[in-house]
Amino acid sequence: MTSLEKLISNLAKNVNHDTHPLNESRMLQFVDDSQLTPIQPEDESSWERVGDDYKEVLIKIYKFKNFKTLLYFVNEALKFQNRMNHHAGITVDENEITVKLVTKELEQVTEQDLKLAKHFDELYEDTQYFYSVEF
Repeated sequence: MTSLEKLISNLAKNVNHDTHPLNESRMLQFVDDSQLTPIQPEDESSWERVGDDYKEVLIKIYKFKNFKTLLYFVNEALKFQNRMNHHAGITVDENEITVKLVTKELEQVTEQDLKLAKHFDELYEDTQYFYSVEF
């Protein structure tokens, strides 16, 4: 059985047996292919692009002054990724987080990755505010 046949078979099972009904949020991941188009370097903000024409990732390191703000960042980042159904590689090392973004199916950086990058940058800005108030 080919990969396409397996996909069609799984979709048919889901529709016929209603074990995982196809709702709008599950269908969105198949609808908008424009978000899977590789992007140009000037659209990236302060993220570092690593790789070549065949495989590339965006990488950024965030440093935190305390564990509470690091934990806030990770929790909020995971919630947002879950809603987007697009996930980053996150590595925690003491008070430092390294984030790697790539659309795994294409092994390229896409619009989805840029949305995550923007959200991560905004979360980090929030943590900077927390330093000025007791958190």
